[in-house]
Amino acid sequence: MIGARRRQKTSPRTDPLWTAAHDGVLRLRCSAGLKLDSFVGPCGLSSADALVLPAVTKHTTIGVTLAHDTARKEAMPAVVTLQSALLYTGADRRRRIRVLTRNLPVTDSLERLVTSAHLPAATGLRAKLALARRMSSGAREVVDEVRADCARSLVSQRELCPPPLKRVGDELICAKALGLLPL
Repeated sequence: MIGARRRQKTSPRTDPLWTAAHDGVLRLRCSAGLKLDSFVGPCGLSSADALVLPAVTKHTTIGVTLAHDTARKEAMPAVVTLQSALLYTGADRRRRIRVLTRNLPVTDSLERLVTSAHLPAATGLRAKLALARRMSSGAREVVDEVRADCARSLVSQRELCPPPLKRVGDELICAKALGLLPL
């Protein structure tokens, strides 16, 4: 009786179990000069640029690392384009596709890169990468790697300081956008 009442009261709009899509395939493409290096998230690889997602919700996140394509010798353009296409089955059992195309600026200035960094995204990606490393190595090794990454981040941020502050060795100097990253 309780199960029958539950079935009567729920609908695809109110039941969180219905809001998840399933049988998803995510295909990622990037403009010339870049290549997809690795993926981190609840997915399996089906090819070099396609991921299989058994379930997709609005909270599903996937980390992607990009690398320069060394086969191409042209100069990097001022803007690169990333495109994602998600094919999935919705709660109403219909196949749908969602396409998102983003143009991202390219810079060779470390200062511009640091000021445009998004701290929650950087922290989430670091956490996902650490969890992925944990699957293949010990906890102590992963903790040491994360600490070393944070230390390298702090040292590289010192390069953004004016020359007199670069020589100060006992102070912690961070860019405002990434000030809380080592925590």
